[in-house]
Amino acid sequence: MIAKIILNSNTLSTDRLYDYKIPGSLIETLKIGMRVKVPFGRGNKTCEAYVFDIQDTSEFANLKDISGIISEVSYFGYEQTQLIEFMRHRYFCSYMSAVRCMVPPGVNTKFTKFAELSDSSLYAEAKKYASKSMVADRILSHLNAYGKTSVESLKSEISANNFTSVLNRLEKKGFVKITTKETENITDTKRTFVSLSIERSEAYSIADAIFKKAPARARVIEILCENYNIELSDLLLYAQTSKSTVDALFKNGILTYEKVVCNDSVIDVDTSYCKDKPKLNESQQNAVREITSCIGTDKKATYLLHGVTGSGKTEVYLSAIEHAINKGCDALMLVPEISLTPQMISQIYARFGDNVAVLHSKLTLKQRYIEWNRIKNGDVKIAIGARSAVFAPFNNIGLIIIDEEHETTYKSEMSPRYHAIEIARYLTERYKATLVLASATPSIEDYYKASSGVYKLIEMPHRVNKSPLPKVDIVDMRSEIKSGNMSIFSNKLKNSIVEALSKKEQIILFLNRRGFSGFVSCRSCGYVVKCPNCNISLTYHKSIGKMVCHYCDYKVSNVTSCPKCSSKHIRFFGIGTEKIVDELHNLFPGVSVLRMDADTTSGRFGHENILNNFRQGNADILVGTQMITKGLDFGNVTLVGIIAADMSLNIDDFRAGERTFDLVTQVIGRAGRSHKKGKAIIQTYNPDDETLVLSAKQDYKSFYKDEIMIRRLLVYPPFTEFIKIQFVGSGKAETKKVADDFYSALSEYAADSDFVGNIYKVSEAPLFVINQKFRYRIIIKSPYKKVFYDSLHDIYNKFINKHTDVNISVDVNPIGSN
Repeated sequence: MIAKIILNSNTLSTDRLYDYKIPGSLIETLKIGMRVKVPFGRGNKTCEAYVFDIQDTSEFANLKDISGIISEVSYFGYEQTQLIEFMRHRYFCSYMSAVRCMVPPGVNTKFTKFAELSDSSLYAEAKKYASKSMVADRILSHLNAYGKTSVESLKSEISANNFTSVLNRLEKKGFVKITTKETENITDTKRTFVSLSIERSEAYSIADAIFKKAPARARVIEILCENYNIELSDLLLYAQTSKSTVDALFKNGILTYEKVVCNDSVIDVDTSYCKDKPKLNESQQNAVREITSCIGTDKKATYLLHGVTGSGKTEVYLSAIEHAINKGCDALMLVPEISLTPQMISQIYARFGDNVAVLHSKLTLKQRYIEWNRIKNGDVKIAIGARSAVFAPFNNIGLIIIDEEHETTYKSEMSPRYHAIEIARYLTERYKATLVLASATPSIEDYYKASSGVYKLIEMPHRVNKSPLPKVDIVDMRSEIKSGNMSIFSNKLKNSIVEALSKKEQIILFLNRRGFSGFVSCRSCGYVVKCPNCNISLTYHKSIGKMVCHYCDYKVSNVTSCPKCSSKHIRFFGIGTEKIVDELHNLFPGVSVLRMDADTTSGRFGHENILNNFRQGNADILVGTQMITKGLDFGNVTLVGIIAADMSLNIDDFRAGERTFDLVTQVIGRAGRSHKKGKAIIQTYNPDDETLVLSAKQDYKSFYKDEIMIRRLLVYPPFTEFIKIQFVGSGKAETKKVADDFYSALSEYAADSDFVGNIYKVSEAPLFVINQKFRYRIIIKSPYKKVFYDSLHDIYNKFINKHTDVNISVDVNPIGSN
């Protein structure tokens, strides 16, 4: 019997299936999807691999034997091997990158070789044997002095070209013993807690003394005075500082760290949500009836559930899931952001108890492995998570729900560059399942499919409690400037904030840019402070007092004089979420403000802590980026302010209008979701822009009608597809040459075939330099054809094997223009 295996390797040169003989002792045990040990290469290095297929014969002779089974868990089966092949073809990824989607993160075995003297009594004889070899003598001397040593560190210490061959000879002679240690990557997780190591009275005195010179350190001390023991991630969040600040206090003996082993078998869930099933209204009942009509049958079905914000889509999901379980099927639900997951998890747990597994990246590796196993073993019937949860190992999937299906986060930006909706459609076909795509602002592509009859369209045009949609005002910021208001906030928004605060109601303010200011510039000479690695302007972050590159994470202290002309006239231009918070504190002293962006949610529980605080009424205003625009349901929020609605309108992307409409419409929908009336204010310098006018009216159908007409005229998706081929390298000329040669190969293919579409010439990427790497790209516009993909694969494989110094990637239907 023969096993076809995939090496657990990132090396593209080994991206193929290898044949190995299955020893007689393993024939009954070995299954597809198991992890095995195999000897690989001329040196028969022990490597980890996955069994992809089992066959009777091989076309190759003199095959090596599989060394053994690492784990008898079958991580994927035959159905998943077909999905892996689909992903390789569709997304131009390696076998192993597709396999990693099926396997829990962190599942891999590290093989470490150790060398030691086999018998100390033979040391004198060994030294005599090594007298003519300096390398052998150094190896023996080191092992005699230091004992058992990893071969990798021994090789580094000896630093000789013939190290491996000499070590092998010493082993054959019996002077050195080499052993291999297997180490699993998934271990117990530890959390770091911080507490004071001095008396509180002394700590308060220190905080008062250093407040002016080191305010961040003073804040840390004050928080620790009020909290006996606090997790490090929470401390950094509340103090709005970095770990270096806390480390400095540790070095001064003011605080201490303690590492605590987590109970990874437990996932904290807010169980305060109502467990009683509400009575569904007529619109919800119709939606549930339609969606559940095919579940548990041999019929596959895809629905587009178009419901306005607050229309009660979540209750439709829960009822459909309950129906699927009653039919004996498994149910999978995807949400676009980790920030939405805790809220949705709590609602599902309240309804279904422990019959739910959770899959998202904020869990520890061990927690994700435990949850994956619960699904694999059939211990749960429901799974919920972000994009990667689409690969949950269910055996009888009957229902897949994708909430906020328009969101770009369902598209992976790293290999494999898959789209979760495409994977869900594949699973729907394979398992004859029901797929529900739901949104208040469906993607243009999916609404077109529904309008064309490919999907079944379900409309929910009214809010569940019959409350009206928020009243929306568009404010022309040009008029504000003319009237003398130079503030970030229009007078209408300021007055509305005052009114909401007086009624003890909550407010959400949206700006899709983090940081304090967009860029730092000299008013004397015009110099803009840029990242030395990316040639992109740095963003000033007031909380850490540094300018930061959002692409390579380069940080530098804020400048007080111009690096070019030495002028002191340095000014911050543009605004970010930090500046919004700063301005709120200036205008409304005493107001409690929370900020939610990539900087404040980097900790494991960052999203949950902020949202729970806001839900419990511990803050008056929530300021955030796009992560606050969807799915959040706070009954006391009556005012939404969109600070700069134009920001996403003018980016280099044909989806700019759609993206802006989605963001504005979704964030407006956060207001007035209970019995209180909602209000939204859109601030813009383009008040007559059709996208903003229609989003203010929340008129999706009119927006779709205009947008689909433009896309049909320009032959943009859904009437074609885009493929971006990107070239990234350290040498500008070399990278450009590889891109040009690739373009020539594509052009030659197109000329000699029935290729339909356009292949655009090599151009610089919009962000041309990132982290000192030059980026070029080729854009292809063409509908999918297998014959073209096969040819593109041939060209791609030829180039990645020949040009290893330039990274070449293929992205099908990319999101954004970077």
